[in-house]
Amino acid sequence: MGSKNLKAIAVRGHTLPPVFNEEKVKEIRRELSVMRVFYRSSYRRSGDDGFEAMGNLPVRNFRDGLFPEVKQINWCCYEGSMRIGMEGCFACPIRCKKILKFEEPYPVDPAYGGPEYETLAALGSDCGVSNLKAIVKANERCNAYSLDTISTGSVIAFAMEVLNEGC
Repeated sequence: MGSKNLKAIAVRGHTLPPVFNEEKVKEIRRELSVMRVFYRSSYRRSGDDGFEAMGNLPVRNFRDGLFPEVKQINWCCYEGSMRIGMEGCFACPIRCKKILKFEEPYPVDPAYGGPEYETLAALGSDCGVSNLKAIVKANERCNAYSLDTISTGSVIAFAMEVLNEGC
């Protein structure tokens, strides 16, 4: 939608839509709340190195299977050093949006949030980058310019491979 210069989609209304089965909606909400606790605890335990162990971490344009520096880009690394909070999308119980801020070696604006797994993989391991602050800065720049971080990382990884192969 960015290529069409679309800035927003507005919806107007004054009443909530009717719910066919209110009790079922409440039951689903309760189940999702239980899943939230499991999701957050299991993801915290495994992080990105868990994805590498499963073979689900792209490394150097998918040419390699292991990324020895995976623990350096694990999202758990910014728990104390740069994370200033957590937010979430409206009505989402997961609250997975990391709010990050640091000044050195370059300032990062917390308004753009922190990278999720896909961004850490695309701009990190897929490009052979193990500097977490560089990945966070790249995430900020992509978000500032409305670029998809996964596509951007994939294009960069491809360009790096083409350059390395001398094509």
